[in-house]
Amino acid sequence: MTDQVVARYTAGAARDLGWTLKAYLAMAQARESDRLAPHLGEIRCPVRLVVGTAGRGSGVSPQEVATLAGLLRSFAVDTVPGAGHFVYEEQPAAVVAAVQRLNSRDGHPEGRLLRIGGRYYTSPP
Repeated sequence: MTDQVVARYTAGAARDLGWTLKAYLAMAQARESDRLAPHLGEIRCPVRLVVGTAGRGSGVSPQEVATLAGLLRSFAVDTVPGAGHFVYEEQPAAVVAAVQRLNSRDGHPEGRLLRIGGRYYTSPP
């Protein structure tokens, strides 16, 4: 990553740091009024969760993954070694590959998850 890439990526937020901070604080305080879990069974399309393994403890918890796996009709998890919270920025090719697997008939194991060391996998790491 070059300094130019970082500068372009942060240019919008840097224009007005005061408003950027206010927006981030408002997002952090926002709460959804409706619970999602009771509606997960209504989702008819396959769902593939892509998570980085280099998280700092603020990612998707094993309990949340178990809830998704138990309530969604078609669910799989892809873990991306070396990526953190922003997998789509850190390793975009991994996200593209996950979407391609989702679009293939044989690339979406129906409800088959492996739990290893508190993490969930669709195949052994």
